[in-house]
Order: sequence, then C-alpha cells, then structure tokens
Amino acid sequence: MNQVTIGTKVSTLSLTDIWGTVLKIPDGEKWVYLSFHRFSACPLCNLRTHELIKSYDEFKNNNIEICSIWPSGEESMKEYVGKSNAPFPLIADPGMSVFRIFGVTRRSNIPMKGISREPKIWMQALKHKYKNFKVDGDSKLQPASFLINPIGEIIMAYYGKHFGDHVPIAQIIDTKEKVSSPTD
Repeated sequence: MNQVTIGTKVSTLSLTDIWGTVLKIPDGEKWVYLSFHRFSACPLCNLRTHELIKSYDEFKNNNIEICSIWPSGEESMKEYVGKSNAPFPLIADPGMSVFRIFGVTRRSNIPMKGISREPKIWMQALKHKYKNFKVDGDSKLQPASFLINPIGEIIMAYYGKHFGDHVPIAQIIDTKEKVSSPTD
C-alpha cells in the first residue's frame, strides 16, 4: 500500500495489546499517536520507547494516547520491549496488517545508512541494547509515526529516513496544539 498522507481518514481499528487491553482508533474522544517499530529487541526502537515513556504525562495532558506497534510476536515483545513497563499499549502485529494499512513498508538495503551520521542517537540506543537478542521482525524496516485526531483524520504522517529517525516529541505536541478538533 502507498504511504498515507495528512487528511487521510482512518477506518475504525480495534487493536489488542500484549496484555489484553483493547484500543479503538478512532474513539471520538482521544487523539492517538501511532509509533511503528522494527522488532521487539531493536536498540533504536527501545530508545524511542523510553523517550515515549518519559513523555507519557505530556501526551496524557494533551489528550493523546500513545500506541506502539511492532512486527514482532507477543511472546517476544513480553521478553524485550514489554519489560519497559510502558504505560501505553504495545501492539504485536507479526502479520504486519496494521503496517500495511499505514503504508509502513519502507526498507533500507543499507542498514546503517543515515543512522551512522547520528552517533549520539546510536550511543544512547546501545544503552538499551539487550544481550543475545533475536530479530523477530524486519531488521531493514524504517520507523514511522502518525498523529490521528478523535474523528480519525491523520494530522501528522512521518516516515523515518533511517532506523533511528523518529519525529521529535515536541513536534507531535505542537502539531496537536496547532490543529483544532471537533471534540476539543
């Protein structure tokens, strides 16, 4: 599927996280920030998860629910990213059906292209690296992020240029603040 763009209307999704909690998107009340990742033990993806955990209160104060989506299986996620105690849903999508809905299929054939110019990010990511981990997703997949308003319109669509390229947290919050919603 093609990449989605700002203004695209999202069909209703019902996603169950690795702990059994159901998240409905859109739900008519909350904004949703979707963060797509490579695999459950990915150091760069886990760095992003820790950033989202640290910023969770800011998201919550802005009526934004975080939803983190992975192409990994549930058991692997519980073994790796699930240990982060994230206060938001972690969705296992090993069949990558949600990835395809949002056009998150961009891959890099040169795994370190781009991120090699970001040594600070790489060093931070290594702090969250698991020993003896397995790749249970797509190691060449690039991250993506979306901000969806309460009625299901995509307000922000961001496709990463390299493995550690995520939209800055402040940009997500600023985007939400600049756009009015019928329910806000």
